[in-house]
Amino acid sequence: MVIVKAPTKHGLDRKFKSWRRGKSEKSNKRTSLKQQLRGIERLLQKLPEGDKERRDELEKKIQALKQEIGDKQMVIQEKKHAEKAHGQRFLDRQRLTRQEKQSRKQKSTTTKESQLFKIALDQVYVAHHPNDVKYMPLFRKGERVVDNSRQLYRRAVTRRRILKALTKEKRNCTWIAKDQYDRLPSVEWTIQDEERIFGGSVTRQGMKESKKSMQKANHDSRFELAPQHDAVLQVADQVNAELDDDDDDDDDDD
Repeated sequence: MVIVKAPTKHGLDRKFKSWRRGKSEKSNKRTSLKQQLRGIERLLQKLPEGDKERRDELEKKIQALKQEIGDKQMVIQEKKHAEKAHGQRFLDRQRLTRQEKQSRKQKSTTTKESQLFKIALDQVYVAHHPNDVKYMPLFRKGERVVDNSRQLYRRAVTRRRILKALTKEKRNCTWIAKDQYDRLPSVEWTIQDEERIFGGSVTRQGMKESKKSMQKANHDSRFELAPQHDAVLQVADQVNAELDDDDDDDDDDD
């Protein structure tokens, strides 16, 4: 006859660790997907070549596990991108909202529509940016970013993907006005459209030329000396040096 001891009320059962009671702490731990994959792959290597049915079954399990691992990694990557871009997207949204209010006050219809068209493209870019792609901010130090060749290509591809998805499925964002969605282009977005609307250049040579033009625009010619003036100043310095030498000689004679 086996006598079962009644549980005590002084808490020793809670004090003693689980492995001391014959239960492992890892008994309820679920093996990871990668561990399952390695185990099945090792089992597949040990199987004889003649057991084709069993090998096919294990290969199907391996493919399913690889797909599940890839999906899980994609979800983790999307979560990281979303968390990192949250603050940047919020700041871009605030700036675009202010720009929209200022543009709607424009008296010129042409200027107003041109500005609202650009703002609509940027608003959609911020609101519907996919999380599986790294977010590139639209503004830096309060000014609109002018992309170089690689950034322009990446932004154009992402914008084309967003616009294409919106044509198939209408998804209106609460902070974007409905007439802004109506301004979006119905044709497929290209890299040339990105370059034409927002500036920048796809080629390196174009970027060099745009930088040179910006430097010329920012350069103030009022503070630039002409070559003739520079030569005159050099002659004047030379004459002053010779006069100083003559004064020193006169002092020595005295």
